[in-house]
Amino acid sequence: MLEEVVDIDYSDIEAPADITSENTTNTLGKSEPKNQKATKPSSQSAKKESHLHSKSEANQNSDQPSDNEWFETKSRLMASFFGEENHLHYFSIIPASAGGNYCMYYYPNSGRGGTSIATKQLSTDDGTGAYSVAMGRYELVIQTRHRMPESGEIKFGDSDFGKANQQLSAVLQTVATYAQNTQLEPFQTIESAEGPHWYGAILLGLQNSTSQQHDFGMMLIVQVHKSELEFARKNGTEKLIGLLEKHSMFPFSDLDRPPVA
Repeated sequence: MLEEVVDIDYSDIEAPADITSENTTNTLGKSEPKNQKATKPSSQSAKKESHLHSKSEANQNSDQPSDNEWFETKSRLMASFFGEENHLHYFSIIPASAGGNYCMYYYPNSGRGGTSIATKQLSTDDGTGAYSVAMGRYELVIQTRHRMPESGEIKFGDSDFGKANQQLSAVLQTVATYAQNTQLEPFQTIESAEGPHWYGAILLGLQNSTSQQHDFGMMLIVQVHKSELEFARKNGTEKLIGLLEKHSMFPFSDLDRPPVA
């Protein structure tokens, strides 16, 4: 396990002037753009159709951007946010372009402890992939307060980290699929359709001086309780962030906690 920890500065997060929580609500599975559909892969299917691969095998995945230079560039940019990538990542046998899942990359030394789980297949060199007006090209990231095993093994459901990984990976996969068809922006709120597996989240944009030079950023998904989502939509995402910060629950998406609003 690497010892160097990269501390992410969340203090400068501000909503863009033209983006407000009142007009940026997305309901996954309910309000997709015309002729487009967002699907929700289950954590079980993600587990079923996957293998673990080393970083050296990452570029062999047929679903990686064709421009290897851009893939390597954004890999370096992502490391500038979250520290060095874990030596194993989640690899989907069926590529996302063929209806499978997205590969997931793990960062065990992100600031404030815990583990960051991110995509690398959404943004493209030519900007035709996931794109935000506020940040430019982006990848998605979600964070759990639980640390990966020292071995770097990626497990699902057999420990505190495994349970968090299983649940948050399902959220990441769903939003990644949705982002391919829908323009997402920082400070939007999103939620799944009503049902037994309902979830809601707020989106935040992360950039640093280096990533800005490459027209690139990270879209942080912060999963929240339903009452918190309603609070954010009524009072603004920034106020919810303030409450989560006050209770030391930001930027994590673990919901094994009481709601703050």
